[in-house]
Amino acid sequence: MVLPGNPGLDLERFAPELIGRALNKTPTPESRSLRKGTARLRSFSVSEVFEGGGMANIERVELAPGYSISRVIKGSWQLAGGHGAVDAANAHDDMRRFVDAGITTFDCADIYTGVEEMIGRFLRQSQHAMRAGEMPPVEVHTKCVPDLDRLPQLRRADVEATVDRSLCRLGVERLDLVQLHWWDYDIHGYVDAAGWLHALEKQGKIRHLGVTNFDAEHLLEIVREGIPIVSNQVQYSVLDRRPEPSLSAVCREHGIS
Repeated sequence: MVLPGNPGLDLERFAPELIGRALNKTPTPESRSLRKGTARLRSFSVSEVFEGGGMANIERVELAPGYSISRVIKGSWQLAGGHGAVDAANAHDDMRRFVDAGITTFDCADIYTGVEEMIGRFLRQSQHAMRAGEMPPVEVHTKCVPDLDRLPQLRRADVEATVDRSLCRLGVERLDLVQLHWWDYDIHGYVDAAGWLHALEKQGKIRHLGVTNFDAEHLLEIVREGIPIVSNQVQYSVLDRRPEPSLSAVCREHGIS
């Protein structure tokens, strides 16, 4: 199967290998199968990741000097409940299985209703296991997403309140990574917002600062103000290669993951 607009990209041939590589697993014949002309990719369950060595199967990468994360990250938008009821106990059990499998980095956001609190409860429940060495530390990446209708009036105090609220919800003294999202570049203020987050980083409330869904032009505006950005979370896959080449070049030049 060759994707429209990507004449050289054979999804059936390459996608299973790319997924398998991330988990250090070999694609199976089932993962290559096609149904009705569309590539059907078999997902790898947590038990499969854990099989044959557990945490050793998940590669770790250094996002910033002295700060490493699991190469595969557990997302959590689905825990907001917008697509159905969420059982908190089951969600916590699921989190533990991911961590035991070596996927120790969770991604969330201040606007994912109830998710920061849910992860915070999991962290509190897991404190003993982490202190006893029975469970590795967990990295939590959250986001600062000001409401679209508030962007023109966004103030430093609003950003500070968002960060303080995330600290309280997660029950931590410092946020591992805060990623700024900005809905509309025609509304100026994203550089100021990044600067306010950087001030909170200097205060010790934030360990590292990132952005999410920024293009090359507007990411450069922030970087050129001397604001250290370690990551830019974007949609980038064998299906969507829009970040190539301009955004990739900017990230390479400035050491942004």
